[in-house]
Amino acid sequence: MTAPEQPAPRPRKPVRRTRVAGGRGNQVNIGFTNDEYSDLSARANRLGISVPRMLHEKSLENDPAAVPERRQHYRELIGIRLLLARLSTNVNQLARHANSTGQFKPETGAALAAVVRAAQRVEAQIAQTTPPPALTDEEGDEP
Repeated sequence: MTAPEQPAPRPRKPVRRTRVAGGRGNQVNIGFTNDEYSDLSARANRLGISVPRMLHEKSLENDPAAVPERRQHYRELIGIRLLLARLSTNVNQLARHANSTGQFKPETGAALAAVVRAAQRVEAQIAQTTPPPALTDEEGDEP
């Protein structure tokens, strides 16, 4: 019983910002010339985000170019979560068999190797993700 391959992730709709109590009552109205807006729009389209999202990301010192990268990390983590769910089912079935018969099935080694590979994928995603500012070494929160 080896773990099935992870299915390709489905394209996702753009994600809205989470709601906050009381809403976001402060708005900024910025005027652009047609050329400026055309440039902004082209850049946002290349990044796969809206002009307001790009301006929001940039104004809060987030890198709007990193949005597609963050989305890819998210997709990878969702895929890993699905894979781990399937692997845990396989491992539980193998453990149940071993506990009831006293013998391991031949595919036990392959299933456990798949668990190790999934854990390595988790570690790789963690290594590629920049921790939020509150989790830096300076504050002693990061291992």
